[in-house]
Amino acid sequence: MNSIENFWNQRHSEDHLGSLSGCGYEETIEFLRVESLIKPGLRVLEIGVGLGYVTQGFKSAGALVSALDISPVALDRVNDLCEQVFLIDQLDQLPDNYFDLVICHNVVQHVPTEALTKEFEHVLRSLRVGGVFAVEYVWRTDIEDDGQDPPETSVLAGHLCRSDSFMIDLAKKFGGHSEIARTNAVPGHRKIQGLTVLHITKPKFFDGKRIFISGATGSWGQTLTRMLLENYNPAEIVCFSRGELQQVLMQRRFQDPRLKFIIGDVRDYEAVRFAMSGVDIVFHLAALKHVPVCEDHPQEAIKTNIVGTTNIVNAAIENKVDKVIDVSTDKAVEPLNLYGMTKSVGEKLIIQANSLSDHTRFVCVRGGNVMGSNGSVIPYFIEQIKAGGPLTITDLKMTRFFLTLEEAIGLLFKAAEHSLGGETFVMNMPACRIADVAQVLMNHYGHVEVTEMGAKPGEKLDEMLISRHEAPLSCCYDDTYYVILPTGARAELHDCYEKFDPLPYDEFSSGSKLMDLDEIEIMLQKGGFLCE
Repeated sequence: MNSIENFWNQRHSEDHLGSLSGCGYEETIEFLRVESLIKPGLRVLEIGVGLGYVTQGFKSAGALVSALDISPVALDRVNDLCEQVFLIDQLDQLPDNYFDLVICHNVVQHVPTEALTKEFEHVLRSLRVGGVFAVEYVWRTDIEDDGQDPPETSVLAGHLCRSDSFMIDLAKKFGGHSEIARTNAVPGHRKIQGLTVLHITKPKFFDGKRIFISGATGSWGQTLTRMLLENYNPAEIVCFSRGELQQVLMQRRFQDPRLKFIIGDVRDYEAVRFAMSGVDIVFHLAALKHVPVCEDHPQEAIKTNIVGTTNIVNAAIENKVDKVIDVSTDKAVEPLNLYGMTKSVGEKLIIQANSLSDHTRFVCVRGGNVMGSNGSVIPYFIEQIKAGGPLTITDLKMTRFFLTLEEAIGLLFKAAEHSLGGETFVMNMPACRIADVAQVLMNHYGHVEVTEMGAKPGEKLDEMLISRHEAPLSCCYDDTYYVILPTGARAELHDCYEKFDPLPYDEFSSGSKLMDLDEIEIMLQKGGFLCE
């Protein structure tokens, strides 16, 4: 007997038998709690809300409940308890990969299996990887109330088997396993109640996908490749870059047959179009990134960061790529330097590209200074300290956003999996004074002379991830990420994000909330920079 069935049988008695959506709702919530299927913050979709007893139970347990029902009256009854409500004809509006638990009340035996399978395809797409799908049923038999156990009639057995076999079929179709929890029939009653729980193990988002990475041999690209291979099972990763030596070194490092190396330049449209053939997902990382280099070589920055991005857009549309994720920077917000200006134009090209295709979706992510990436200031500071100084800082008052390479790739994954197209995803990342970073590093590696050099051409004292103009269009997706919607966002985007809280700032600047020295030390330890 499995754990679910054991729990169910122990909890039932003659005096306590009823629908999960009715008088047995307290038992349902307790069961889900015991099985770790419900906890505060869990996103739940309840199908068939009835009188709302289970809805109230979910709400009391701290879950974030959404409801789906055929009846507007039933939805009105639970509207104040729910994050979202959907009528049955709004199935296509359910968000993809969103819910942790879907529970369906007393529906299976009333609807033809073919129709159920079709409708539940929409529902299961809304379930997160590793989520749980539960079907509850109550069946009234045709036996007499004679105090005897109900016979295993073909009608009764057929109904129960139909529910169970339906769930098993779903498990096979979507990946997962089904556990059957069923009450024993109670003498003197004409009801049988049961719960079938399907643990969905849907393929992860990148499993089986062909992925194209421009600028794959850089620090972002190699970390992205490593995390894709470690956490997913992509069919192929196309590593596209113009550096022959770096490709050879990367190939030796990974030695994975799923990697395909193609030498090419994002400035060359034909090379990009050819390399992108048959690809599902594109990560556009290639760029000229260093502010002084772009200031000194403006034409080269324009060719790579603007023309190159245009080529990515056009090649993705021609090859019918599913989604393109473009990596941008805080320097694109109210830009002062040429690098920021070219990345700002690149953002506009990416967001506007959503109007050029009915198939390919485009989304941006914005990051700050990535610790340990090529050209990052932190390894440079450590090198200067170990060499005996001096440690050179452009301006002691300068502030910057910081994140680790793994956090940066997490931002890419979030945008890839959850975006609809047209958004800009931003991480709620910490900021600090550059001088304080230097102080913590010297506390660890030794103190040296500090020389203030003065800001370089195009450098700001503070950077910004969300401007005062973008703040009214922004929302808090969760505790870690913000989302910026484009001006005049299409209805699909507006409807999806209107339920989220607005941005709590007038703007998101690196100078507004600074880490102290202890927090900076923790950040540097997390990034692996205080290991000696």
